[in-house]
Amino acid sequence: MSSTIAEPPGERPAGAEQHWRQGPSLLAAVWRHRALVAVTTVLAGLAGYGLSQLQPAEYEATSQLFLTDPRHRAVLRGDSGLVGDGDSSIYAPQQAEFIESHTVLEEAAALLGGRLPTADLERQVDAAVLGERSLIIGVTATAAAPQGAAEIANTVAQAYQQVVERTVESRAETAAAELEPAREELRQRIAQLQQEAAAEPGNIVLEGQVQAVAQQLLNLEARVQELMLDASLFGSGVEVFEEAVIPDDPVRPASARDSALAALLGLGVATAYAYRVSAHSQVVENRTDPRAILGVPLLGEIPAFADADGSTLSGQLDLDAVASESYQFLLASIEHELEQLGESSLLITGAAPGDGKTTTALQLAMSASRDGRRVVLVDTDIRGQGLTQLLGVQDRTGLTELALSYLDVDESVHYLPVSEELLLPVVAAGGRVEDPGGFFRGPGFRKAVHRIKDEAELVILDSSPLLAVADTSVIAEQVGGVVLVVNRGAALAQLEQVRERLAFVSSPLLGYVYNRSEQPAVGTYDHGHETSANGRGLREPVRDVKAGNGWARTRTPGAGGRGRPKDGIR
Repeated sequence: MSSTIAEPPGERPAGAEQHWRQGPSLLAAVWRHRALVAVTTVLAGLAGYGLSQLQPAEYEATSQLFLTDPRHRAVLRGDSGLVGDGDSSIYAPQQAEFIESHTVLEEAAALLGGRLPTADLERQVDAAVLGERSLIIGVTATAAAPQGAAEIANTVAQAYQQVVERTVESRAETAAAELEPAREELRQRIAQLQQEAAAEPGNIVLEGQVQAVAQQLLNLEARVQELMLDASLFGSGVEVFEEAVIPDDPVRPASARDSALAALLGLGVATAYAYRVSAHSQVVENRTDPRAILGVPLLGEIPAFADADGSTLSGQLDLDAVASESYQFLLASIEHELEQLGESSLLITGAAPGDGKTTTALQLAMSASRDGRRVVLVDTDIRGQGLTQLLGVQDRTGLTELALSYLDVDESVHYLPVSEELLLPVVAAGGRVEDPGGFFRGPGFRKAVHRIKDEAELVILDSSPLLAVADTSVIAEQVGGVVLVVNRGAALAQLEQVRERLAFVSSPLLGYVYNRSEQPAVGTYDHGHETSANGRGLREPVRDVKAGNGWARTRTPGAGGRGRPKDGIR
């Protein structure tokens, strides 16, 4: 026999609520939505592959320029200002930028015979230094054809060399031309001094001046020759030029890469979605989950009995033995809690519609009736009237009429046949009222509940869902305790709201019922007697009848009074 008896009360498990607030782990969220994550990843990969195939083919080729070290050429030193800075760490990046300049690309366009405009080359060409503090520049070109990519890369490299060679030569000539006035002045000075020395033979001072000025002229002539020589030796500024090789395969579309990246993107999006959904829709998955939120014990566990039809009265009366025994365990747990409080009334509710509160209330009342208790089941859900409709007494008087004080308690009670001998007193919802909230807050309702309590050993109230309307919180003030029915799969966020709502209710939450459990529930054990699931033949009929306004708890064959006719509920 599995354990469906209530867990002992105690404090909320340490860290349990904090864990629920933090949400599920990423792996747990992915595993929970694994089908969605898997399908999204596969579809994203296929979409990436398909889109990649739609792209035109694009080839890439790279030529390499091994630049001349600028530190060894006077033509490149800072005082000349011919090409740039002599620092190689600065010089190489400057030249890479220069290769992408309009000047070089315009030269390349001319070398290509105008087949590609300069604007297209700007999009298709990229130059970069290959390595840190390197003097190697790679010129990469892209094109729709492999031959075209190699041709563009080589042509741009050639255009760069031609532009640099012309520039260096032009700047060397300009520097030499700038020195020419000084050279001419020195030549004239030498001629003048020579004339003066000829006029004064043996003048040592004049002869020394002639020699000094001549030396200055020789220095300038050497400087000019050095500039022209360096310019000639520097040439294009490229030591080695490696031409681009015609590529065999296109760089785009890279279908495998694009498909993998798209799949990773799909996986990331699906994972984020799964985590977000899981964090906002954590649900009850086992019997202990509600306790982490509510902080109250598990009173009972009701199995998901597939053969029972809870939507009809006959289905409620003919539960299988396992389900019936589960409600017996639940009743024992609730009565234990009520006994500790010295109370005899309870409210059965759920967080939302469909949690099984009406079925639970009815089955508890029938179980108590079979055990020989004077129990009354009351439908306080005057909005939905689920219990009243289930019993088919919508047109009967009930709670609302009793609260208006023009009925005796006995006149508002109807009877449900629990067995051939037992009748369960039920107070239907009664007629509808314009202001349900005002009805429950009024003194008439409170008096009606107290009058019913005076006539029974146990009063069970079936109410509206706690989070649906405010009525349930008001009704809960009139009972000794509240029992919450929690469905497997219920949202944990709803239980958090339930706890917050009940914090303002003076009646204690006795515990919760874990409904529609997948775990095996209790079995049956016969002590030598045949017993049916609904308890018929379980015991001899109880024959005590309350005098006055009391209710008959038995229907003795041939007895009058409030015995139920065989054709239905009275």
